[in-house]
Amino acid sequence: MILQSLLPEGRRLLTVEFLHGERARWSEEECRDLLVPHERPVPLENFVAALPHRLPRNKLDVDGELAVAIHQSLPLQRREAADPGPWRYLAVVVAPELIRRRWSAEESTFPSRFWHLSTRPDSNYYARLWWIAELTAGVDHDYTRTRKALRLSTLSTALFVRNFSHYFPLVKTFIDILGEESGETVNRVVLELTRELALHPQEALTEEDIAGILRRELARVSRS
Repeated sequence: MILQSLLPEGRRLLTVEFLHGERARWSEEECRDLLVPHERPVPLENFVAALPHRLPRNKLDVDGELAVAIHQSLPLQRREAADPGPWRYLAVVVAPELIRRRWSAEESTFPSRFWHLSTRPDSNYYARLWWIAELTAGVDHDYTRTRKALRLSTLSTALFVRNFSHYFPLVKTFIDILGEESGETVNRVVLELTRELALHPQEALTEEDIAGILRRELARVSRS
């Protein structure tokens, strides 16, 4: 199986029956007029093999390891990964079952977990995990921070709903300092960081600068 791209018109495949699993999946023959080849051949055998058949009781526990597995199994360039079409193909045509097991079809945001390209929690599940791995692993592909970021949903949400999540020195420092803090603490500290970034371009801040902001606000929150 080779990676393809699902056109925007493919949104009509997200029927109620499909979302609820009454229709398990669409065959490539049924949606062939909605598919176009990816710009280069990307085999999907490793991607499919990486997907778990069962989920732990705490479903959040699967995200860190799955993000690593998806990132390793799909050697995409960032330019390619910024195209929503391949992610829609993976979610709608190749592997919709895992998304149904991971999330509830009753949620209002459920369709977007097949469709929207973003690092927000209510976006295409596979794209979100790949991009979080990409943004946290660095050039040496150290996935320690990937797993740490996804272990606490409040941390990953606070970080990856904001544009500064594409600046690796900030992502690295944010996870290193706040990775063990409570969700309430993370949310309070990130507000102060956001205010600081409104005054200073993030690229002008060194890791030491960022660490100073985070530790200063973390200390203030701890005292309050």
